[in-house]
Amino acid sequence: MNSASPAQMLSPARSIAATHSPATRPTTAHPSYMRLSQVDADHRLNRRNGEEDSGWCSPEEDGVSTGYESVGSVGIRDLRMVDRYCLLETEDGSRLVEPATSRDHAEIHQLLLAVFQGPSRREFGSQNEHPLYEPSDRLVIRERGRLVAHIHPQYRRIVFADQSLMVGNLDALCTLPEYRGRGYAHQLMLGAEEQLQAAGAAMAMVCTDQPAFFREMGYAPCGRHCFSSASPRDILAQLELVRPKYRRWEQPPPSLNIRLWRQTELGSLMRIYNDNTAEGFGATQRDEDHWRWLINRQAFDQIYVAIDGPDRLDLEHRNSPIVGYAVVRRGQIVELMTSPLHDQSAAQLVRRVCADAIERDQLRVTAHAPPGHPIHQLIEDAGGRHFAAETVGSRTWMAKVFDPLEFLRRQRHNVAARVKATKRNLPIEFGMLLDGQPLTVSVTRRTVKVSSGGNLSDRLELDSPTLTQMLLGHASPSELSDRGQLAYVTDETLEIAEAVFPKLPFWQPVFDTIRGS
Repeated sequence: MNSASPAQMLSPARSIAATHSPATRPTTAHPSYMRLSQVDADHRLNRRNGEEDSGWCSPEEDGVSTGYESVGSVGIRDLRMVDRYCLLETEDGSRLVEPATSRDHAEIHQLLLAVFQGPSRREFGSQNEHPLYEPSDRLVIRERGRLVAHIHPQYRRIVFADQSLMVGNLDALCTLPEYRGRGYAHQLMLGAEEQLQAAGAAMAMVCTDQPAFFREMGYAPCGRHCFSSASPRDILAQLELVRPKYRRWEQPPPSLNIRLWRQTELGSLMRIYNDNTAEGFGATQRDEDHWRWLINRQAFDQIYVAIDGPDRLDLEHRNSPIVGYAVVRRGQIVELMTSPLHDQSAAQLVRRVCADAIERDQLRVTAHAPPGHPIHQLIEDAGGRHFAAETVGSRTWMAKVFDPLEFLRRQRHNVAARVKATKRNLPIEFGMLLDGQPLTVSVTRRTVKVSSGGNLSDRLELDSPTLTQMLLGHASPSELSDRGQLAYVTDETLEIAEAVFPKLPFWQPVFDTIRGS
């Protein structure tokens, strides 16, 4: 772990706007933007953000990105907003980063095949069929007419407590080998972040095997790979051990009917998924369009459903007998969800998956589930292994909150409830030295106020990536202090920080991120 002091930690990359004079900052008054039709601008605004521009509203196998490059010497003359996207220009006036068009799809696919040896034509096509996708989401760099670098920010909404956040998953950041070392990856990242912020995204996320590059861009490890793995025979044996025993005169409850899912039962999957993720941290918000996209991309082998009662078809899904489902791919349970009142359906779904795995001569069954899910304990008791780590197979989940202080303000109700649960009297106040800037944070019963300056004799000292980890609940302040990422003056300040920034079960379903065939 990094033991450097907060002052020695890498500072986040500066916003592009901060590196330009007011005359060259992005502005909707620029003539290039004004040429857009108001209809098209409104369409994009509504598609990205719904009713609220800020991106907030109330109520793996294959991964992302390589392309580690040092920052090159290409000079940025101007940053322009065209159709709400960033166009970086070199000093000779040629555009460096530009949005792709549908005509670029074939060339982009060839670039990805050259760098990643994938995705398949079918998977690439399914990416372009996502409900929120537009060709101009992708940013590219051309040199002498040849497409040489690419990044794809993918727009999603995730659940965070009682709120909905717009986020951007950065995918397929790459540069042709012969064009590396010119800073193209760095410029694509800057353009993608400006594009995401213009669309109202609260943060960007990436799963990468090049964490050093993203750390320089202000990203911090957030989220863990969480799964458990064991022999299917051992899991079946453990399920028999924990099966409830009944006396001869006792009537056991009827077994659930486990069978393959039918296309007409999509509403039942939606209901169960929403029941399990309504107030979680990190799960993708899936509407019907997103669900149909997941099904049509066919990044799974089977979907099993557990049925309570007779196997009948209920097209309205209000009284559907389906009480659980398991999405399976190559011996891996990539998603396991059950109705809150039918937890026992998980065991029967796992029993069916293990039985089928034995028939297919699969040596291990792996289950992906949120931290604390009973399936992890079951597999550990069966002699298997549980993995909950930032990095697995060189892949690390990283995140960057674009405006950490605004993120904190938006969580004001949750923060106040956490502090109140610790029996502390409100309001409370503590200081922060964030990236060298003195701040005062005040938590009241209704809001969180952040103001500049204040008494810094009793404060936390940290940088923006560390604050991102605290906001997303990836690590507690005491853990970050042990790693040397956070400094504090008194124990009382640390106790207050523990109440304001507790560790949270931030988790993203694997089903949304695995690749199709």
